[in-house]
Amino acid sequence: MAGLAVTLEQRKLLTPEDCVNGLASGVNEALSRWLERMFAGLKFFSFKAHLYTDVYEACGTSWEESVEAHGQARLSQAFREACDLDVHSSHVAIGLYATANNWILVGDQVERLEALCPGLGWAALGEIQAACIDFNLFEFGWIEQAASYTYWGGADDEKEMLEAYGESESDYDGVTREAFEADIPVKKMRQAKRLPTRVIAEMAKDGSGNVAEIADLICRLRRLKNAPPICRISVLEAEFDWFDSLEPTVVLGWKSWELVNRLTDDYAEILYNGDSCLRDLTALLPVPLGDGKALAEMEMKWRGAIKRLRYADRLLDLVGV
Repeated sequence: MAGLAVTLEQRKLLTPEDCVNGLASGVNEALSRWLERMFAGLKFFSFKAHLYTDVYEACGTSWEESVEAHGQARLSQAFREACDLDVHSSHVAIGLYATANNWILVGDQVERLEALCPGLGWAALGEIQAACIDFNLFEFGWIEQAASYTYWGGADDEKEMLEAYGESESDYDGVTREAFEADIPVKKMRQAKRLPTRVIAEMAKDGSGNVAEIADLICRLRRLKNAPPICRISVLEAEFDWFDSLEPTVVLGWKSWELVNRLTDDYAEILYNGDSCLRDLTALLPVPLGDGKALAEMEMKWRGAIKRLRYADRLLDLVGV
């Protein structure tokens, strides 16, 4: 950790006052400032950081317990895919947590854009969802999955579930697929024709009002679509039962919150009362210990993902209410 501390000091992020309670406490404060600087200026996404001795402590376990429970090969593959970590390397870990919870309706603005420039509204929504899903955005796909789990037994709709169980539709009192689509038009979104980037680029050049800015942001986001993410915590969530709470950064809705409010209450009640766990971490960021070059390398690797988040945050400001 000494090399990391020296690097933080050289970048004027670590001061002697930070280390009054020990080096680890000082490094934690400095790393928090480093992350705050990288994510500064975002309107809807805000985070706090916490330093852990390693990724296993952040997940509420240890290397020994993890190997015994899951096997070394499975751990190695999952952590490499989730956060590009060699599990045998010497490292500390930063847990990134959401500090805001924003609920944003997008239906009116998407429809307005569709009326002005058909395809542009759905394109904007699609790019927001794609760019922010690794930052605990509860987008329409997540809401649909939660509805399937909560009301349809994992099926596509209540009819498929009732048929599988041999039950009558007249006895069903949950949310129907029709009611869900009326409130969250997932199928309509997926069936929308994808506008070519060249067409959107013309809108960016010739559009009026905020249409030009929206189109420009969509083009920028598409150019960054292959930027490596800073972390895919969902990989660890899918592989291991390590998370026990859920803190979204942003929840998307269409035109009202009635269905989403009911769904989140019902879904959370099932998860908290069952065996499933909810995640708390937004991202898990291993920082290799060594010569102190890790921070600069991580900044370079994350540059595209953070720039993508900034564009999506601004786009959300233009299409959200």
